Amino acid sequence: MANSDRHEKPNVSESSYLPQLDTLRGVACLLVLLAHLNQVPALAPIPVCLGTLGVGLFFVLSGYLITRILIRLKQDRQGLNEFYNHRAARILPVYYLTLFVIAVAWPGIHIVWPATFSFNLFFVSSSREYFAVAHGDGLTSPIAHTWSLCVEEQYYWTWPVLVWLIPLKVVRWIPLGCIFATPLITWGCAWGLEVRDLQPQAIEGMLGRLTPTQLVGLSCGSLIALHENWLLRPLSISRPWAVRLHGIIAMVVLGVVLPYWLVTIRLPIAAGLERYLAGTMLHLCCAAIFAITLLTPWLGRIQVLRWLGKISYGAYLFHLPIYVALGLTNGINQASLALAILAVALTLGLACASYFAFESPIRTLVRENERAFTWGSSVRVSAGSVFMAFIALVFVAETLKWPDLFPVVPEHWRTQIPLANDHGTIPETMGEGLTRSIRAELPTEWSYYSHGILHEVDKEGFRRSRPFPAKTDGVPRIVVLGDSYAFGQCVEADQVLSAEIERICLKRGMPIEALNVARPGSEIEDVRDVLRTKCRELNPEVVVYAATISDYFAPYMSYENRTASDIREKAHYAKRFRKALREIQVECRQRDTLLVVVFFTQFPNDPETWKMAEFTESIFESEGVDFIALKPFLEKYRDRSFPASEFDVHPSAECHHIFAEMVADELERLRREKRW
Repeated sequence: MANSDRHEKPNVSESSYLPQLDTLRGVACLLVLLAHLNQVPALAPIPVCLGTLGVGLFFVLSGYLITRILIRLKQDRQGLNEFYNHRAARILPVYYLTLFVIAVAWPGIHIVWPATFSFNLFFVSSSREYFAVAHGDGLTSPIAHTWSLCVEEQYYWTWPVLVWLIPLKVVRWIPLGCIFATPLITWGCAWGLEVRDLQPQAIEGMLGRLTPTQLVGLSCGSLIALHENWLLRPLSISRPWAVRLHGIIAMVVLGVVLPYWLVTIRLPIAAGLERYLAGTMLHLCCAAIFAITLLTPWLGRIQVLRWLGKISYGAYLFHLPIYVALGLTNGINQASLALAILAVALTLGLACASYFAFESPIRTLVRENERAFTWGSSVRVSAGSVFMAFIALVFVAETLKWPDLFPVVPEHWRTQIPLANDHGTIPETMGEGLTRSIRAELPTEWSYYSHGILHEVDKEGFRRSRPFPAKTDGVPRIVVLGDSYAFGQCVEADQVLSAEIERICLKRGMPIEALNVARPGSEIEDVRDVLRTKCRELNPEVVVYAATISDYFAPYMSYENRTASDIREKAHYAKRFRKALREIQVECRQRDTLLVVVFFTQFPNDPETWKMAEFTESIFESEGVDFIALKPFLEKYRDRSFPASEFDVHPSAECHHIFAEMVADELERLRREKRW
């Protein structure tokens, strides 16, 4: 450490308590608590971006307060053992206790990523707003909010080391460099995600969570702490109207940047420069708000907000699991204002109890017994340092898995949108599944490439470029229903399930006409609706329904964090599936159409697939539906899997062919029995 570091004038009020910052922390917490209640009808007018603003304020606060502590430690020639002891005592006990409770309450939830603070690197949302990502029975994931804690923890691992190793005269300018570099870093991250063929909404979700794209708020806080003496110096423009320099800067930033951010954040998917600047603009707004608060000591007199600021960490940790447990984040069922008030009261009550009965005693214990938690003579290490280093190493190990989970897709295999036609272009969200709203916006006919394969789709979302043909007299017609599996994503149009069934049946002397009436993004209720509408028009003799595990989940809900055990253990999944299956069966019986069902999967080597096949077939059997038993397929190929490629898990052409043979065998048997 340079000698000048030791003799630099200490920061203004470096060890003083600033009550106005507790007030600001309370405001930030309140913004998050309210923003995550916007699915309650009475609170729907609350803009979602308030929660984003609240998280940004937390980042600026962390950057400022942590950097002040680090400067003091460096000027006093103290190591980082004390710092990491206090950080570990402050953050980890209540954090891991909360994760343990969540793991017990929601069995099967992926708890490893938040436990290793790598959640923000892996969590890919199916929408821009992270709390719209579903879990379990259609509710928000109770760990979704931990992404911001991952960002802060990763900051705690790196920034203190830089401050300790680098002279302060150099450290002073690192945050400024980070602020200017963040838009470029964001662009680089976006490019890295695009070459992995992640869909635009997933990319937007990750760009709002990755630590390199969230540096501006933390850097602004650090920058203010590092230049506090200069920024707080009165600037005599005209006495007695003396103001402080960073007050002027804050007002200018707030006046210019806030309107810009409010405009860009309202875009469903930011485009152009806004995509890379929106996060920077948000955090500059937060820094300006922070600077104004720092100059306004009287804000510390607002006792309610100060109290909320003190318990804000627990409130932030607990609020989402409580909201999820009470059904307040369910996008399907509407909750009352009274239930929302109860949820907030429970959150604050639990946070208050945790602060005084659990968090504060642990911090006091560590602070008063510093020597007991620090070991060694010549080289001293603390319990906090060791544990933080251990978590960081585990994080690195988890991070090394990233390229395998998200490999770079060859350029000619990436989804290319779309071929030019007279009707414009398709929405970029097509890869996320064709929801009903998107289908209504589709042009008459469009095409796209994925895995180097042309996918032509009509205006209704079916894989064809021409209208369905008129029925040929004397030729039985079969329609194949399902989702993107039966649709044939990543498979040539003449190799999908329906085409293979037609080809195999013709070779066996059983000429038929098989039509692909599957649509990406469908689940069992969508299949029922297609049967009631399109299949009435097509008038088939046989309906083949290729069911998949996603059919158990509610419409429009991501099943990213759900497991097969959830489906088998929670009755509402099977109840919903049974209800729609009965309606499909009734529709077929009314039209004197034979229904044949098969559980379509590409992973016979997965033990969970065996369990799900057995579970699903028990439902088919109890409902009296003709189904194709999957056991011979599973046993024959128990050591194999059939994904389209290492970049996409949709069934391969070989898998389509194998299932087509199974369907053809069943059709032949039913034909002999004169069932159709």
